[in-house]
Amino acid sequence: YKWATLLRVGGIAISNREALRIYLSSSFVGTFLPTSVGADVVKLTRTALSTGRADKVTASILMERALGLLSIITLAVAGLLFVLSRGEKQYLPVFYFACLAFIGVGTVLLVSLRHDLWAWTSRRLAPFGQYRLVQMLAKFHRAFIELGSHKRVLVVFFLLSLLQNFLSIITAYTGGLA
Repeated sequence: YKWATLLRVGGIAISNREALRIYLSSSFVGTFLPTSVGADVVKLTRTALSTGRADKVTASILMERALGLLSIITLAVAGLLFVLSRGEKQYLPVFYFACLAFIGVGTVLLVSLRHDLWAWTSRRLAPFGQYRLVQMLAKFHRAFIELGSHKRVLVVFFLLSLLQNFLSIITAYTGGLA
């Protein structure tokens, strides 16, 4: 549902049923590959073939990954704060690292969504505009910036990612207690 929402906001009409089919098939493939990138490639390929909009699909997957990573780091910082509050001072360096990671990922995400930075980059890439790769990257980044303009949806997406990751943590924790 979360990913389908990003697609819809990006201008790709997809039903929840179709998004679920693509998600499940990509998850199945992803279980056999060493990283989750394979699952993303399946999602990208299946959706781009049916919609013809690889740029917008790529932007939605990258946004999903960026906000997911930010939510995981946020939970790490919160968990480390809890551990530190219980007097476990040996985790202080890990806490500092997690805070730096949060600041770094958040900054990269915010900077990548800035229109003025995109305008500056476009001017620098203009001499290479005849190359297909540069054209594809420019098209993708325009879609990414367009997706970033829907701030309310991105905040809800981030909060849902926090909830999803928190539930995963609770599931692992209670399983460990059993």
